[in-house]
Amino acid sequence: MWLVLALSCSGNPYGNDVELGEDLGEWGAADLTCSSSEDCFSGETCTDGTCQVERCAINLASSVPPMGKSFPFFQEVELGFADTTQYQGSYWIDQYAPEAGEYENSLEADGRMTDIAGGNFDGDRFESYAAVVNNQSRIKVLGTNLSADPGFVPVAIDAGDVDGDGLDEVIAIAQETDIAVCHLDTGGCDLWAFEDRTRLQDVAVADIDGDGFEEPVILMGAGDRYLYAFHPHAELTGEEIDYYQLVENDELLRITAGDIDGDFKAEVIGLKDPYWCLWCEDELHVWDSIPDGTWALRFFSGVADDLSDIAAGDTDRDDIIEVVTVGAGNSITLEDPQGNRFVQRYAANLSVSSNPNRVAMADHDGDAPRAKLVDGPLPVEGGMVPTMVIGIPPYHRDYSAGSSSAGYGEGESVNESLTDTVSMGLDASVGTSPSFFGLFGTDLSAKTSYGSSTSASRSKTLAMGNRYSVSANEQYGPNYGAVVIGWGCFDAYRYEMDDPAGHVGGDGEPIVITVPTGGGQALYSTTRYNAIAEALGNLPRIEMPYTVGDPSSYPSRAERLNGEKIAGEDLVFVESNTYTVSDVGSVGWFNIMDESNANSEATSWSLGASAGITAFGVKVGGGYTEGWGSSYSLTIGENALFYGSIPPMPDNLATPEDEYAANAFRVTPWVYRESWEDADGNPLDYLVMTYSVEE
Repeated sequence: MWLVLALSCSGNPYGNDVELGEDLGEWGAADLTCSSSEDCFSGETCTDGTCQVERCAINLASSVPPMGKSFPFFQEVELGFADTTQYQGSYWIDQYAPEAGEYENSLEADGRMTDIAGGNFDGDRFESYAAVVNNQSRIKVLGTNLSADPGFVPVAIDAGDVDGDGLDEVIAIAQETDIAVCHLDTGGCDLWAFEDRTRLQDVAVADIDGDGFEEPVILMGAGDRYLYAFHPHAELTGEEIDYYQLVENDELLRITAGDIDGDFKAEVIGLKDPYWCLWCEDELHVWDSIPDGTWALRFFSGVADDLSDIAAGDTDRDDIIEVVTVGAGNSITLEDPQGNRFVQRYAANLSVSSNPNRVAMADHDGDAPRAKLVDGPLPVEGGMVPTMVIGIPPYHRDYSAGSSSAGYGEGESVNESLTDTVSMGLDASVGTSPSFFGLFGTDLSAKTSYGSSTSASRSKTLAMGNRYSVSANEQYGPNYGAVVIGWGCFDAYRYEMDDPAGHVGGDGEPIVITVPTGGGQALYSTTRYNAIAEALGNLPRIEMPYTVGDPSSYPSRAERLNGEKIAGEDLVFVESNTYTVSDVGSVGWFNIMDESNANSEATSWSLGASAGITAFGVKVGGGYTEGWGSSYSLTIGENALFYGSIPPMPDNLATPEDEYAANAFRVTPWVYRESWEDADGNPLDYLVMTYSVEE
């Protein structure tokens, strides 16, 4: 009899908690021919006259574009300054090149502006500026029809992608209490408010914790100054900790944020004006966010005096932001972070602007290389792979009082954390064309992984873990075991490199990312599994060399199924106990993963590569020369349990011989890793539970 316990994933040929009896003897059959799906097992489908496992048909999760609609690989922003006096009857945002403050163009506003913010608000690679006019509530993107109204008069705004959709939102704050996250592409705003009235001074937006989403950081307080950051995307990421701490007295005027050290985590930069000291410089103070929800002052550095605003952005594609300042008399500086200070790159006077008091940064000319979404989601099936082979423990068919059994991860339900079983994890992978792969390099690979973290934050890494128990039944043949096969289901998204200036190269080249949406596992006899392997041509054959019910057919030492010695690094357990069959009761064993007996190298093995994922004509995954990432991984939970049972071998009192004395044996269970390569040469692994016998 075979028993399948507590399956949690789709694709099990017999469903959940089903005993396989005489009527299901075909479980061991090798015949896959069919004329319709009725000729196949439950969980199989008839395709081209062959029964195949039905995959990726039901219970799949929805996905989102992993890098939004557009993702910049490098910033190359320009400068924008808001006038405080009219020119030809209008107020303007004047645009300048960052290299030396050279004038480029101007955008007309509806009136004198309270604040401005640069960003990508509509998915176009040409970025623009959002502005709010004095005593008005509506926020407008200059030169477009995009706008939003938070319902209050903002005192400050900034922009960033807080929801991971590839578009920048405008975050606006009122003078007291109210905060709005406004989506300029739809015109809607999400509103927040502090429970107690408090004075809000300024806002900056950046990814302060490296999760792929940007967070609003608010400068607040009427006397003492506090920094407060929160997560508008908390429902997507599960983040609960807000950042809040007293950081300064009332000399802190404005804030901005950006990555000053290239670690994908932004620092907050504050402008301090020591107004009590007439001869003192203004200062830039830099804070790091700390995981406990507080801030740590990294350093402060003197800059020019009498400044009114600051902004941060990468002007030269080096992944390190620069800080631009604006002061009295049309004066500006560009400051480079170098160690624990800022070093002035240049100081200039703006040639066209009229007494600007606000500055922001945006990619006016659209020449920053970026990935642009062009297609997806396209549902794709990952290849099937064996994950676990369960051998039948030895027993004597003639003298044992029953049959043996084995399994792993025993229990009534699968733990959500999958810490007590063997699980297959699914993760996002990336592929591109062979011609572009060489140009892509380490930098773009790291940036793609970072950009895709928004998708990973939403869906997490999917994991599938079941519990299986098998009992010997010779109707399935003399040489068989059980094979657990698994597969992943993915949504594929196709991006194209948009690099008109040729900063990276490969303009128009594909970047394909697969995002996991589900998967399944199924339990097969080695006989039927091998028939499937032969039909598909991309799976390893798994042959059982010992005979069920014949202890003498088992090896006398720890061996792989092919007879080779098991290398120590491939053993899951450093040591394994030996058990002697009893004449009065069943003998059972339990090998539980823990630090004392488990091989530390065995806790997480990669099944490798993409296991056969091809989407939009591009092969995806680390096993291919033009892809990277590991779509599948095999993990042994920290509390995983491998177990088995051997029935007693009693003496038959009706015979003169002592059957127990003549046929007793000792058995040692082993769990090891087996490696193989698929048809594309990708290295893959699965686990095997086997035994050695001493007679």
